[in-house]
Order: sequence, then structure tokens, then C-alpha cells
Amino acid sequence: MRIVKPDWVQHENDKGVKLTIYSLSVHPDGSRFATGGIGFHVKIWNTAPLLHREAEEDPNVPKLLASMSVHNGNVMCVAWSHGAGQYLATGSDDYIVLIWELDTSGSAGSTFGNLGGGGAANVENWKVVRRLAGHASDVTDLAWAPENAYLATCGLDSTIYIWDGRTFDQLRRLSLHEGFVKGLTWDPAGQYLASQSDDKTMIIWKTSDWSMETRLSAPFQDSSNVTVNRRPSWSPDGSYVASANAAEKDHHMSTLFTRDKWATQINLVGHKAPIEVVKFNPVIFKPLDDKDDSATKKSAAAGEDAENTPTGPTALIAVGSQDRSITVWTTRNPRPMSVADGIFEHNVTDLDWSPDGMTLFASSHDGTVAILSFTEAELGQPMSLDENLEMLSKHGYKKKKIIPVESPTQLRLEEEYAQASRNASSQRIARLMGGGSSSSSHPAAGSTDQSTPLGVPTSTLLALAPDIKPPVPTSADATSASSVPAQPPQPSTSTSASTASPSPLPPPPMTPQKVTITKDGKKRIQPQFVRNLTGPSSSSQATPKPPPPAARYNNGLSARTAPPPLVGPERRSIITSQAYAQSQIRLAVPKVQSQLRHCVRRGGGGPGRPAYMPSTPAAPTPANTNPATVHNAAVYLNAYNDIRGGAKPTRVTLTRNEQVEWTTLLPAYALLLTGNDKYLMATCYDGAVHFFTPAGRRVLPAVMLEATASFVDCSGPYFMCLTSVGLLTVWNLDTQEAVISGLSRDSEGFVAGPTATITSAHVRPRGIPVLTTSHGQAYTYHLGMKAWLKVVDPWY
Repeated sequence: MRIVKPDWVQHENDKGVKLTIYSLSVHPDGSRFATGGIGFHVKIWNTAPLLHREAEEDPNVPKLLASMSVHNGNVMCVAWSHGAGQYLATGSDDYIVLIWELDTSGSAGSTFGNLGGGGAANVENWKVVRRLAGHASDVTDLAWAPENAYLATCGLDSTIYIWDGRTFDQLRRLSLHEGFVKGLTWDPAGQYLASQSDDKTMIIWKTSDWSMETRLSAPFQDSSNVTVNRRPSWSPDGSYVASANAAEKDHHMSTLFTRDKWATQINLVGHKAPIEVVKFNPVIFKPLDDKDDSATKKSAAAGEDAENTPTGPTALIAVGSQDRSITVWTTRNPRPMSVADGIFEHNVTDLDWSPDGMTLFASSHDGTVAILSFTEAELGQPMSLDENLEMLSKHGYKKKKIIPVESPTQLRLEEEYAQASRNASSQRIARLMGGGSSSSSHPAAGSTDQSTPLGVPTSTLLALAPDIKPPVPTSADATSASSVPAQPPQPSTSTSASTASPSPLPPPPMTPQKVTITKDGKKRIQPQFVRNLTGPSSSSQATPKPPPPAARYNNGLSARTAPPPLVGPERRSIITSQAYAQSQIRLAVPKVQSQLRHCVRRGGGGPGRPAYMPSTPAAPTPANTNPATVHNAAVYLNAYNDIRGGAKPTRVTLTRNEQVEWTTLLPAYALLLTGNDKYLMATCYDGAVHFFTPAGRRVLPAVMLEATASFVDCSGPYFMCLTSVGLLTVWNLDTQEAVISGLSRDSEGFVAGPTATITSAHVRPRGIPVLTTSHGQAYTYHLGMKAWLKVVDPWY
């Protein structure tokens, strides 16, 4: 074993002080690895200088490939997607998960992160393609499912979120843990997800319906609660799941549970402090001829039972502890194969293996990284991927079938065919002027598919579809590693499901359209409404009624707490403007909180997103303060949502000096609050916007938007709302007029690229909106020219 500790792999502040590295992840091709920690930065490093002395001494070989600082908090976890490693997922204590992708356009992907450590320019530009909001506290761990079908995230809000691995829509919310959830791992066969929490339990979740398979608690009753992480790991053959931070009295250990029976099979005992992380080697090894029989002989010489010492294929597991040491265990020997003690000055925070299984990467709370390299003489002969998949097949895993490519001409024709299919689909939707469709992008509760236990979620089209069938994929991805990392492949222009689609539902009966011909010979189609714009959904007798949201999600939430119709894969079945029909914008919708509080300030509102209730109430204003003046009193607009599934309406109150002045009730959950000394605004998950005066009088009846609000702000009489589908509206409540009405940031074409997302939205004193994007650009709208103006451009 060879240990390398590079002094150039570090996160540091402006004074050069090393900062804690909480997480690291090795790219699937082994060419790079990512680190995250204190200081808001995500850094991507080249592995060639770590493994080869010539590359380290070559000035033309870059060490730091990229440094990005888009997060607003410390980066707690990082993870590359499987396969080609197209995406990098990062979680932070700003409650947000970001999905990164390599930007091949040649331009910088963000205003932040253009400079790496030491002022060196980035070799690679990585851009944020999705921003996943949902957690109400720090995101502590995340993990990609096999074949990237799902992304699981967990946090200090005691919840686990399941996201679609392709579209990144939110699919499930799992909340059976009673403490901070600090670790996740997927079953390589795709049937289970394991999570570990500070409630001293490990829960095994079934991916077929996301119910709890079992709750394991026995080995954790004596465990400590002072660990930053509890990161478990699943063996590559699917037979064992290893836990972190198990204990029996004063003995700290990692416990391995057998699959299906979930019995305690093995305890890895020897560390002197709680275990933070365990990580199985992704490769299974075979003995090198008869040389590895020496392990059996040594065990027998030590008085151990040689018959119980395995001599066949073996798995390796690395264990990192707060005692600053790392141990590597093998199933051939009841004792650790190697012990690396004293290589760190503080706790071990994370571990990850290279894809070939020969190198172990470790990070520490002291801000350093160590690389432990092994040889085949030490580990054995690596088994092939096909042999490993054959071992997984006994647990229900089946490899995807790949159709061989016959010729380059076939690929070209299929690409043209796919492009024609996409064009026909978009034109058909545009002609129908937004004909809605309802689809489910996740497996239905209780459904099982033994052939592909964790395949790609398949949607069933409920609206008109193009006549052209999409092509069948005919090629497989290939990756390679070199001293200068090759760029991860970009997403292909056509997608295909890795699982067989279920039987399509019968299409709903089509409503006849009214067609008229204008004087110039053009046809105009008048669409028929299939749903009331302001009332609840109502189905005709001929159209089957869709299941309620709670039934579709089946995640333990009632109909009141189910996600809004336009969150994630769900979409209202209504006819709207053509700009809305063609819009591909999907902004994050705020999570429903039990309590919201907005501080009313004179002359303008605060940020659009609500502040969470403080742990201690605001200090009351002195008694001699004039309560009639807003600026001299602590005035708060509050909203209380009954998120426990009851039927209680949402209660909105205004408090002055902690005294309730008025209370009103709303029929739907309140998501965002803003206001000033002139007006107050509350937006709800059903798209309703309510306006009040500081005295509690309603200014208008509820204003109904086409989607849930994602950003709100105010300045004097001007109130702004940006919906989750990218439609912007600014009202002047003094005149009760719309300064900007339903302006689509997509149709107006101001977004620099298809992957840009809105990160903040504000309104100026004269009703002028200002939006900033994840690409580091800022825009304002010119009312006279009816055009967006780019006021900040990172290119300069």
C-alpha cells in the first residue's frame, strides 16, 4: 500500500487557512474527483498528478480543473452520476441541491467560480443545470441509484427526497426517521434504499412502492450522536449492507447486515472512536492462483477456524473513523487487511474508491485528502463487470439489452428520425395552443417490475401524440481516462427508456375543435376548455376522472399537502396561452412550512422567499414606542399551515410587538409572504394571490395565477410575482393595474441558454423587475421598448 497526501488538494480561505473538506467523489472514469467543504466551493481535481509522478511534475498537466461557488452555504456532500459521469450533484447547508454539467460552449458557466485556487483560470467550465429545492435544513448526503434512475437526498430536516434521475422532478418524500438523516446508499440490484439517522436506526426502503422494508436498531443503541456523518454502503454483489457508527458498550464498530433477512452477520471491531463512513470497493476480487491461500494458512496458525475463512471471490470495505484512522477489511480475513493510522490530524469525513478498485480516496476534517494505492498482489485479481452482474442477477438484477449498431448510416438515419419526431411533437402542441397532458413520471404505489427493478420511470401520454415513433437506441456509452481528463459526454439529442413501457392507457375522447378560415386563407382553431380556470378540476362524464394528487404520490401526504399541480411532473390540464404551452421553464416551488414569518419594513419588502421562524421570539418594542408607526414597531406577517394532514384552513395573522392585530383564514397552504407599510401579499400553493392592507382589509378578491409562485417581492405599491413556469407579473395596487402582465421570460428570449434558471427576482421602486440567473447574468425589463435588457454579463 502506498499513501500520498498532496498539499495542493485543499480548500482555503482568503488568509490561506485550510478549511474542512466534508465530502469527495471520484468520477466513474477515474480521471477527476470532486471535493466540497467549508467556504461554499465545489472543486474538481485531476487525478493524473496524484497517481503519476511525471504528470505531477509536468507544468502542462493541470491539477485543479474547476472551482465553483454557486452555493450560499458550506458544501456537505458531492456525488458523480454513474456511467459516463455526466452530472455532478452537490448538497449544501443552504438547503439546496445543485446539478452540474460540463459546459462545452467555451464560455464561463457562472460569474462565481471562474477563478480557482490561487487565482488560476478554470480549465473546465461547469454550469448548474438544475436547482433542487425541498429540504428545510442542511442537505447531509445524496446518492445516485443504479443506472441513474433516481437521485436520493437526505438532510437535517429528518426527511429523504427521491428525485427523477433524468428530469430531476421530485417524486417522493420519505419521513419515517425521527432524527437527522446523515447517510444514504442504494442496493446495486435496485430493489432497496438504505438510510441511517441520528435516531439510532437504519431503515431499508423498497423502491417498488417506497414503503419501509425493515427498521434496524439493535447495533446502534449504544452509538454516539456526535458524528457529522453516518454514511453506510452496500456491497457490490448486493449481499450485505454495512452501517456506520454502530457500537456495543465502548466498542465502536461497523455492522454488516445480510440481505432479505437483515440479520447481523459481521461486526468490524477495532476503531477507538465512532465511525463516520464506510465504503465498499466497487470491484470484487479473486485470488491470484494459490498465493492467496496464505491468508487461510495464517488464520489457521493463529488458532482460527480455517474452514470459516473464505478463499473464493472477496469484497473489500474501507472504514473511516473519528480516531483519524482508516482500515481496509476483506472477507478473507477476520482482521483488517491494512490500517492507516495517523495520516490525518482530525476526523475522517468521507471515503470513495476509484472505478478500478485499486485506489482509495479519503478526506478529513483537517482539510486534507489522502490517496491509498494498492496492487493486485495485495487485493487479488479484479473480477470482470459481467461476472459481477451475474452475481447480482440472483437478487433480481437484469442487465439492459443493447442492440448492436449495424452501420454509421443507421445512426445518422435514426438521428434524423428522432429530430423529425421532436419537431412534429412541438408543432402539434403549438397548433393545439397548450392542450394539457397529465402524466406520472414515477412508479405507481404497489407496482413491481421484476425484470427491471429500478428502471427509468415511464410516462403514459394522455393527450394527442405525434404519428412518428421514436427510434430505438442502438449504441452504448464508452469512457476512457488519460492524464488530461476527457470531457464527460453531453446528453444525447434523443432519449429512451431503459425499461419496457407499461400498457398505454386508452386516450381520452377528444373534444371537437371549432375551425374557422380567415380572409387570407389561414385556419384558426378555437380550443375547447377542459377545466375551469378558477375552480377545482371537474371531469365530464365521457372523460375518466384522474386520481387525486395524494393517490398519485402516495407518500403519506393528504390531498391538502400533496404537491401543487404544476410541481415536478404534474401539470394542469387546462388551455392557456401559446407562450405557456411552449414554455420549458420549471422553477422551484417553495416547500410547505408549518410556519412562515415576514418582517414588514417601511418603504419596501424583503426577499421573496419566507424566513423560517426563529428559535426565540423577536424582542418586543419598548412600551413608549408609538404602535401606530410601522417603522418603530416589530411588525410581522405570519402564516400557519396545518401540514399534519388535517382539514384546518391556513391562518394568516399580523402581529405588532408580538400582539396579534388581526387574523384571516385562507383555503390553501401559504407558500410566500411579502409586504410593506402600504400592502401585504400572501401566495398559496393553488396559485392564488391574496392582498391585504396593514389593517387587515382585503384589497381585492383572490388573484388566480396560472401556476404556483416561485418568487415574490414588493416596493411601495408595486408587487411582483414570478411563477414556477416563468411567467412574470407586476401590479400597481394603488391604481389596481398590471404594469407587466404574464410576461414569459422564455418567450421573450432573454435567457442566455436553455439551462439557465432564475436565482433571485426583485422589483424596483418604479415597478421595474430585476432577475438574476444561475449563469451570473442580470436582466431588467424596459417598459417602453418591451424588451429585456442585460445589465450584468459575466463575459466582461
